[in-house]
Amino acid sequence: MSWETITAPPDAAPPRPMTMRAQSIPPRHTFPEHEHAWNQVVYAISGVLTVAVTGRSFVISPEQAVWLPTGTPHRVGSLLGAEFRSLWIADEAGAGLPESPTVFGVSPLLQA
Repeated sequence: MSWETITAPPDAAPPRPMTMRAQSIPPRHTFPEHEHAWNQVVYAISGVLTVAVTGRSFVISPEQAVWLPTGTPHRVGSLLGAEFRSLWIADEAGAGLPESPTVFGVSPLLQA
């Protein structure tokens, strides 16, 4: 079974200073490798995501998120499908946050 590529949404725009995006990903689909001119937190609210970053793959459940600093090439996919959120954060709002991809726990506030 092969994975199908999803086209990135055309209305992707930089955050001011933050933007939340809700998305679904069907089973065995992936977004092609891409990067943003802003920071990103990506996490599933249902299902499991695979976030591939610089030769590493993070498999994250709804209790986890991945921090992706500005300009980090990455792919997001799901084997069984998922509902997920992307929190886009402008550089000025992300000052002092990690400079490399990081997995962390998702708080109830972020899950809401």
